[in-house]
Amino acid sequence: MAQSKILLDSNSYFRLARSIHPLLDTVFGENNHCLYVLRELDDEFDRNRRLKNKFAWVAEEEYVANRSKHLTLSRKDRRDIKLGVEFLRQHKTDNALGISRTDILCLAHGQVLDIPIVTDDAVCCRPPRTSISGR
Repeated sequence: MAQSKILLDSNSYFRLARSIHPLLDTVFGENNHCLYVLRELDDEFDRNRRLKNKFAWVAEEEYVANRSKHLTLSRKDRRDIKLGVEFLRQHKTDNALGISRTDILCLAHGQVLDIPIVTDDAVCCRPPRTSISGR
């Protein structure tokens, strides 16, 4: 059975990886779930002094090695993700949302690849309107 991929955003990774190790690239459950993070998580960590201080263990070799396997993307996936990122950045700007560059990228990956995302960010969505009477 193929893997059921699940993408972790950076905050979820920082909160879970130390207590559940190895966290990534380990198949679990009846549906062969497997957790992944984006390569950009390392960039975000390297740029952010607060993250480096609070989560210093992220730089340890065993955790770096655990993050070495990433999602495989086709050219079409990469192109569609780029479009999704552009749309989400504009939506962020238009609505003054406080979402990070890495989280936008994570959302775009989840949408294009049709995989769930584990996040601790609150999202407010309005369900689509449906007609009970069928009209």
